[in-house]
Amino acid sequence: STHDSYLLCWSGVITQDIVAPLAGPMSQRARILVTRIAIFVIGAMLLIWGLWYEVSSDLWGYLAVTGTVYLAGAIPTVVGGLYWSRGSQAGALAAILGGLLGLSAMGPCVDRINGWFSSNLNGTHLTLITFTFSAVVYVLGSLLFPDQPRRTNETPLNPVADV
Repeated sequence: STHDSYLLCWSGVITQDIVAPLAGPMSQRARILVTRIAIFVIGAMLLIWGLWYEVSSDLWGYLAVTGTVYLAGAIPTVVGGLYWSRGSQAGALAAILGGLLGLSAMGPCVDRINGWFSSNLNGTHLTLITFTFSAVVYVLGSLLFPDQPRRTNETPLNPVADV
């Protein structure tokens, strides 16, 4: 079920965010066709990649680090944006940029950090540090740089005052 979700997700991104803006208005039938073609092409690429590419341990490390860089910034941003009323755009940007600290979880960086501080950190420790750092900079960025209230031309409806 994970792989079909990946196929649907990426084909939807290709259809909605790449093809639709370039092609202009598209009918529902055209969107479905583009999505199906994208699913087929992505599936074929994954099949070819999976059959003929031998995965080394370096690739898994790379995937872990790049996942950390994205998720460490995205999780505080999404959770904070949904559940904290004081979250701001500046805090979200700070958290996403804070995820770049995840690059420190790469092998050469781990060795250098351990040399500097004579510690025994590994990639997992640095990943957890990155998540924590991103959450902290999200909160600090949101508190220090709150969003300005948006102005609208509409008057809010107040049923009690209208009576």
